[in-house]
Amino acid sequence: MYYIVYKNDEEQRSILSEMLKVNKFIYEDDNLEQVYRRIRFVYYDSIKDNKILASLNTNGQYDNDKDLYIRFYDSNKEYISRTLIDIITFLKSGKDSAVYFELFQVLNQRLYSKYTGSIHPRNAKDDICDLGLLAFSTRPNVNDKNDLINAFLYDREGLAKKYDSIMGDNSFSELCLQTFNLLLNYGLTNILSDYEFNYVINSLRDYFYAKMKTLRISENDKNELIKKFEFRYEEVLKLKGKTKKVD
Repeated sequence: MYYIVYKNDEEQRSILSEMLKVNKFIYEDDNLEQVYRRIRFVYYDSIKDNKILASLNTNGQYDNDKDLYIRFYDSNKEYISRTLIDIITFLKSGKDSAVYFELFQVLNQRLYSKYTGSIHPRNAKDDICDLGLLAFSTRPNVNDKNDLINAFLYDREGLAKKYDSIMGDNSFSELCLQTFNLLLNYGLTNILSDYEFNYVINSLRDYFYAKMKTLRISENDKNELIKKFEFRYEEVLKLKGKTKKVD
């Protein structure tokens, strides 16, 4: 359960209003049933557990592996919007915390920039995400029926099942783990570690070509998609200063 912690009625009204706006922007509907089933609004002064309060005031969250308390009080609009995008897409896509692909976070950041009309500063995470989008593409237009985008918004568990059906049991979990390690380390050090980098980009490449055999699209569309993928793959390799494919 998500507990959204606020301090006064004005804050609660503002959060609810922003929640409706975010959902409308993303899903073009007013259906928040899946979200409302998993969230509760909690008045700050009603919390008597000092451990929860201390964690909220210090870290902004309190997580006991069952419930997640999130500090929305005294927060700026950017934080509230970003957090609501994360919560809404997570709950409306199946709320399966076991299927968390770090590239979803990049898509979340891009969605926030689109929602606010702000500029999204690119870095290596975006280049790897672009490769991922192509790896999970089903059409030459990367945004048309893209499995990664569909999973991010609607069905995260479905993506894991599809990937495993092609690459083998638990292969998607391993890809998620190595992608998390790669991008976490990059965020901390600004360095792409060799093992995780090679594992992620080559797993995406292997999946792309295995999946291509299952796509029912024209040969011209397949060739165009392959050309786009290989170009992006070569560009991502340059992030590590490599000039040839990684075996």
